Amino acid sequence: AAHPRTSSSQDDVAIPFHAVTALISALGYRDAGTADHSRRVADLCVKVGSQLMAVGECYVLEIAALLHDIGKIGVPDAILLKPSPLTKEEWEIMGIHDRMGVEIVDSAFNSPELTEIIQTHHAFYGGQGRQTDLPTGEDIPLGSRILSIADTYDAIVSDRVYRKGRSPQAAFDELRRCAGTQFDPDLVEQFINCVSSETQTPDEADLEVNKKTAL
Repeated sequence: AAHPRTSSSQDDVAIPFHAVTALISALGYRDAGTADHSRRVADLCVKVGSQLMAVGECYVLEIAALLHDIGKIGVPDAILLKPSPLTKEEWEIMGIHDRMGVEIVDSAFNSPELTEIIQTHHAFYGGQGRQTDLPTGEDIPLGSRILSIADTYDAIVSDRVYRKGRSPQAAFDELRRCAGTQFDPDLVEQFINCVSSETQTPDEADLEVNKKTAL
């Protein structure tokens, strides 16, 4: 089947899902936990994005979520598999590999929209994040703002080697605490409402059908 048309740029570049799954498989061999995290974050992004975006835009967001940690393929084991919190120096190394991940995605798919989401998903809504050259507020792409929230939520509720995952309510409280500084406050509430709901929206069901067609 033909792949969904995902880019709104002049070239209207399509993102082949089989290439995405190949990269995720490679990441899974390198670190299964990171690959599983990426899949969960992608599911969260689709759940929220299906209510706020067109199908094609949401597909790009899903791919961005799947690949947002792809740069970890090149992170040394001593850091990637460290059973304790990272030091400041180790976080700086992780930042270098974040940029490598952006380069991998940019060269592999030639999709400006996809690259921009991954490049800016660490941007702080109120500024003052680790990277000072990123946009702020509404200038941050919508997909990046959603991905930032979903990424943080899954990190909080998931078990790590050095700590147990916290409850969804604890994650909601943390997202709200950082609303307006790190996260878009309106999107935080929409995310919480969406994740708290057990029912699947019609738009989300349509997206799942489209993804099966792509596969």
